[in-house]
Amino acid sequence: MPSGRGNKGLSRRATPSNPQSNPNDTSVRAVRQELRFISGPMPSAEELARYASIIPGAPERFMQIHERQMDLVEAQTHHRIGLEKCVITGDSRRSWAGLIIGALVAFGGLVWSYNLALHGHDLLAGVGFLTELTSLAGLFVFGTTSRRTERREREQGLSRLAK
Repeated sequence: MPSGRGNKGLSRRATPSNPQSNPNDTSVRAVRQELRFISGPMPSAEELARYASIIPGAPERFMQIHERQMDLVEAQTHHRIGLEKCVITGDSRRSWAGLIIGALVAFGGLVWSYNLALHGHDLLAGVGFLTELTSLAGLFVFGTTSRRTERREREQGLSRLAK
């Protein structure tokens, strides 16, 4: 390799395009790689400054876009919370209505059994009373089991999400 002022200290490396170079060459090649990771809705301050140098007013536009997105997210959150309140209120009302109707039906069955017993139909009154008690006990067991199953499924779903 010719040595001149501009090439002082440089040597040729063995590459596929230059197979004649010295294999004992100890030249060093440095590579610098920079990786930046930005998490968030806005570019970094340096990037905003670069955008501003290319497009005047770009940082203000970014801020306006970000503010509109945040307003939209806030509105969606309030809407979703309102819907959830409506669902929970409706579920609670239906639960109370079911409880009241069930109590009225159970009370009606007991009054019917008592009325039968007063009029001399002891066997029919006993069957009605036992049927009433069995139905109430069955509903209680069914409700308890279904709530337990629902709770278990919810816990499993949450544990899957956490993984």
